[in-house]
Formats: sequence, C-alpha cells, structure tokens
Amino acid sequence: FAIFVFVNTEVFSQTDVGKHYRKFVTMKKYFFLLLLFSSFGTVAQLSDPNPKVEEIAKVSIQKANADAEKDIKNKTISIFLQGGIVPTKTNSDLDFSKKYSIGITEFGCVGLDRNYSVAYNKVIFKYLDREFGKTWRSEIRKDMIGFTEYITSNN
Repeated sequence: FAIFVFVNTEVFSQTDVGKHYRKFVTMKKYFFLLLLFSSFGTVAQLSDPNPKVEEIAKVSIQKANADAEKDIKNKTISIFLQGGIVPTKTNSDLDFSKKYSIGITEFGCVGLDRNYSVAYNKVIFKYLDREFGKTWRSEIRKDMIGFTEYITSNN
C-alpha cells in the first residue's frame, strides 16, 4: 500500500485559517479511512496462508534431490555457497574443491530457492560422508548452505 504526504506552502490570512483548517480535518478523516481500509487487505493476506507454498517447497526439494543425484552420477558435483556483493571464495575453498573434486558454486546477493539449495547440498554432504568419512567436515566452510542443519541431524 502507499502513503501519500501532502505539503502545502500557501500563506493564509487570519480569516482563511478556519476555512482551511476544516478542509485539513476533512482530508485527515479521508486519509485515516484510506489507511484503515488498505490495512484490512494486508491482515487478510497474512492470516490466510497459501496452501500451495508447501506443495511448491516439496517439488523444489524433490527436484534438488534428483539434480544432486544426477550430478553425482555425472561427476559434476558442486556445493552451493551464498555470497554477497563481493565474492567470498578463499584459497581454502579452492584447496577443498581440488582435494574432493567438487566445485563450489557461489551465488551473489540473490541465490536459488533456499529449500532447493539446502536439499541439494544435503545430498552432496551425504555423498561426502559415504566417500570420505567425516574428515571433510573439518575442512569445509561452515557457512555452506545447509551445512549446519546437516551436521545437527547427522552427527
């Protein structure tokens, strides 16, 4: 919704002040009513969740799992990293990538869907556990998408 601000730069004589004050009060009432009615739609949207959100999340996770398994099979494995405005890859990231033959895909400010990224990385983390045991866990960056969730559920 939008908020409008009115600035009046006119100079009024003493006799005009009362007339313009009544207009201001009337305008203030209309503005209040506008805000009141526009807020009902916002509250209604917040209280009525979209049932398709969970369905979309499930599809996203299923696709991520399938994509990760396909990448493992094709040996084109990558781990997703959420970056920022400035790239955050380090030399230790490159060392990890070479040692385990895994790419690191860094997203900038706006990455993939979080559900997709976490699900994809969790499949890759399971693969790393299966292939290399738990030694890789001490070498990977702790801010890889979904790493903390994976460690807490697979300790």
